[in-house]
Amino acid sequence: MSGSQSVPSSLPLELEREIFEQAAYTDPLSVPKLMLVAWRVKIWVEPFLYRILMLVGSASDPKEKGYPFIDDHHLTRASSMPPDVLKTSVRNLWLDWLPHDAAESFISAASQAQNVWATIQFGPTDSLLHAIGSLSPKRLHTHFDDLLALDDLLTLPVLSRLTHLEIFDTSSDNHAEIWRIIAQIRTLSHLAFHEDDSNFLNLCPGLLGTSTALRVLVYKTSRSGLFSVEFFPVLRDLHEDWRFVQMTREYGSRDWRMGALTGVDFWSRAEEFIAKRKSGEIDRLRYIIEEVQ
Repeated sequence: MSGSQSVPSSLPLELEREIFEQAAYTDPLSVPKLMLVAWRVKIWVEPFLYRILMLVGSASDPKEKGYPFIDDHHLTRASSMPPDVLKTSVRNLWLDWLPHDAAESFISAASQAQNVWATIQFGPTDSLLHAIGSLSPKRLHTHFDDLLALDDLLTLPVLSRLTHLEIFDTSSDNHAEIWRIIAQIRTLSHLAFHEDDSNFLNLCPGLLGTSTALRVLVYKTSRSGLFSVEFFPVLRDLHEDWRFVQMTREYGSRDWRMGALTGVDFWSRAEEFIAKRKSGEIDRLRYIIEEVQ
């Protein structure tokens, strides 16, 4: 059925719209087909196509594609999209391997994105960094070194509304700076680190002790067996704090997309685990979530 045809409906227009919008919200991958039903349906559901948007470079793994995505070969053409479409539609924005300057205006246009994944440390340009710094998401997943490259980081919108922050690999050189920055994000309730350096564990008691807003601290590691109290004494204090959770790294793309679509991700699993610790459903001193990858 062509999208240029006007398809009559026996349903009230408001009810028909609600049905199509609910279908698009529930299954965004069906939106391209729904857009062919009629022009009015296209207008209703097209914004849902961009609710989860992935901007990826040519070096990205094709397996990470599956939601609407734009690679670096198509950024210039895509940048001609009316800015208001991105502003009103994009709520989850994935930025990966983006050395292309055309991405700057695209990112800036998606100014209402609430959940941002940004791994641009492979050849980032100043314009890309500042475009990300101008966003004000509630959830941010990024390399901290990218953020530190921004001047006056604490005054930028990117940290102003954060409730959830996931930090990828850190280096021992910037531990003190991470501590200083995080301690000043007053809205931060959820924090996650990717780290295989056990020395970084020593920062965790201080973070939990000084932050009144922090409700979840997730420590991710790729080490088999994770870290245990037997070998890392600092865990003797940490494992008594129900906010501290340790888990293995998962496939970030898959988990992020699932969270963007359904709200079920490692954050929600950590919250559920903590709730069970607090209620006594599981041992209060148990801090490791064992997940099947």
